[in-house]
Amino acid sequence: MKIKKTVSIAILFVLLATGITFSQSKTVAAISEIQNVSGDGTIGTFHSTDSEQIQQLVNKIKNARNTGDTEAAHLYQNQLNELTGAVKLNTPNINVTTSGAAEHDNLSVTTLNTNHNVTAAAIGTNRLNGDLYAVYARYAAAGDEIFLYRSTNNGISWNYVTFFSMTILPNFHFRNNELDMEVVARSDSAFIWVTAGADYDTYSSAFAFKFRQDGQSLSIKQLNFPTTNLKYRFPRIASDNAKYSASPYVYIMYSLDSITGSTKFIKSKFLLVDNPYSLVPNFIEKSNAPMGAYVYYTPSAVPDSAFMQNDICFANMPGDSDVVIQTALLRGAAAFLPTALYFSTTTSFGTIIKSSYQLADTKYLESPRIASSGYLSNKVMVAVRRLFSSGDWDPYYYLSQNFNTVNGNFAYSGYVSLSTDTTLSIDVAARPHSYDQFLFAYANKRGTGNAIPLARPFNSQGPAGLEYNAAPIGSFCSSTNGIPVAGFRFVNNDSCLIGWGNSSGLGYTVTGGCSGTMTGVSGNPSLVDGYSLSQNYPNPFNPSTRIAFSIKNSSFVRLTVYNILGGEERTLVSSQMNEGQHEIEFNAYGMASGIYYYKLEAGGFSDVKKMILVK
Repeated sequence: MKIKKTVSIAILFVLLATGITFSQSKTVAAISEIQNVSGDGTIGTFHSTDSEQIQQLVNKIKNARNTGDTEAAHLYQNQLNELTGAVKLNTPNINVTTSGAAEHDNLSVTTLNTNHNVTAAAIGTNRLNGDLYAVYARYAAAGDEIFLYRSTNNGISWNYVTFFSMTILPNFHFRNNELDMEVVARSDSAFIWVTAGADYDTYSSAFAFKFRQDGQSLSIKQLNFPTTNLKYRFPRIASDNAKYSASPYVYIMYSLDSITGSTKFIKSKFLLVDNPYSLVPNFIEKSNAPMGAYVYYTPSAVPDSAFMQNDICFANMPGDSDVVIQTALLRGAAAFLPTALYFSTTTSFGTIIKSSYQLADTKYLESPRIASSGYLSNKVMVAVRRLFSSGDWDPYYYLSQNFNTVNGNFAYSGYVSLSTDTTLSIDVAARPHSYDQFLFAYANKRGTGNAIPLARPFNSQGPAGLEYNAAPIGSFCSSTNGIPVAGFRFVNNDSCLIGWGNSSGLGYTVTGGCSGTMTGVSGNPSLVDGYSLSQNYPNPFNPSTRIAFSIKNSSFVRLTVYNILGGEERTLVSSQMNEGQHEIEFNAYGMASGIYYYKLEAGGFSDVKKMILVK
């Protein structure tokens, strides 16, 4: 029997360091941070090798980038590469034919396609002008395809941009959920960078794709020479475009399984792209550990079931300190704890590791995702799947409100969701141009039934946002591929953005907004005849219930809970909302049993209904 979880919607900074905001009756982690972890997982052996000459070049690069002197930045970067032995990849470029947007009409904010077999997908935002992008991989027997979409109006409508097929490589298929996106933009143009893991013929490889915003100027880079006994997995991408628009860098992380006969080794890999706007980007491999690893590696053979998962983000801290942060977990290797996340930081564009440490939990972890807004913020969020027991995985977070170049300071942790359902996947994004706003996206399997795409906003300085269903009523997401991913759009009060693969793996949907369930797909939103407030369900309830309501026109909506004496207990909604049907989940954690009332106010309409809390 699963243990019931409860959630406390509370002010984060007045609670204890563990279990804040999303505390539950399940045990919250007693996390600990241990410094100086070597690349092989041993503790107390890490030493930085940063020299004065390296630091001088790093400072010159940063000064050149701060002033927009791209030519000088490249000159000093080349000197740094030569000094440290960083190697420019000389692997094949792939040439394919693209098809432009003239073949398709505009698509809606919800379902972009209903019949493509989607295996992996990602969404992204142009930090300068707010344009949104969605990309997904479509399975095709002759060779998988990539589709790109764009919205220039905060997701109100979407345009198909382009697609290309990878039939040039035999039996080419993208691996499920190994797709990531980073939009890199300057004043005159934007480029959409995508990393992907794929298998073809007898090879397991990683790729990087670069589109111009109109879908043209496509370049494809294979990140390794095809080798049967090397497997490149879990590629992830980030950039420092939030700080540098004229001369940004792109950072790519992935893991490498090295198999010689029956002997398997694992290592992390790191690539720097110092000219992401160029027609011929440079891919520079950085290494700081033995065996050609970037940081973490297995010094001896591991079982075939062992694996490494990783993610990467960039943060510009107050005081103008730039740091690239890598997080990883490694399962199946003796020196690495299966209940720990491993971190490394660099302030020299991947050249030298500034610090490395482990964040130890008490439960098994999977699928780490890390996010930071990227500019003048030391707030860093990590999301994982965390095993409670017997296949019951939960969405879980670790938050640092004071990350720096040496210490992670992950003092806060807790559950993201109040649901007792098993979590199938999780993602997290940080809102651009913000200091402390994050969004979680995750898929929960409702008992033995369908998977639900869920989302939850998070403000590290205030109340937690309400969990909401990102799918139209009666719609579900895939449980195995096209997992929900999180993003943001440039809307002040309703800025969430969720992309997710439809159930049965057919089609892809993007949901904009934080305020409730969308009611339409494929450009045909379901409009309501008027305003209405439904009876909450279940009723009586303990401790959570759902409240549905409809609004005729786009309106400012206020939904408030009152006690029997008329005192205000909770404000569930206070924002502008689009027309249609919406549903809010209300958790009454901390409230006493009794009779309560909830009131909807919108567009001159007002209605009150009674509900009963029984504990």
